[in-house]
Amino acid sequence: MNIVVDTMTLQPTIWLYPKGFGTIRGRVVDSGSKSPLKNVKITLRIYKEDTYDPFGSIYDKTVNTDSGGDFVLNQVLETWPPPDIEGNSYFNHKHYTHEITISLDGYYPKTIDIDSLEAGQVLDLGDITLNKKGSTI
Repeated sequence: MNIVVDTMTLQPTIWLYPKGFGTIRGRVVDSGSKSPLKNVKITLRIYKEDTYDPFGSIYDKTVNTDSGGDFVLNQVLETWPPPDIEGNSYFNHKHYTHEITISLDGYYPKTIDIDSLEAGQVLDLGDITLNKKGSTI
């Protein structure tokens, strides 16, 4: 009697976690006058691609611009995967990025995708322009 048993190769799941945090900063200005805009709401969505996001409830954050239109988001988890494992199929990873939404009453909101942020990096978005509602710009 011959007994045939199906065999399969099991590959263990390897959980890797972000190595660290970065910083995102910028300045929000009016598109027409180029004047800085204060009290603009800056909302950061961590790992926007993940519908089940174990980090989102902890690390999503909102800040407002200061009187000079400047904002700083500190302690932002790095995007995934980090550069040193990107492209390595062994880790079977999915790309996770961040999204920033910028909004102020009387202006059209703007969304910016953050495709890459490494641990220890300071990402300066520079001047970000918002268009007034009803403007032709």
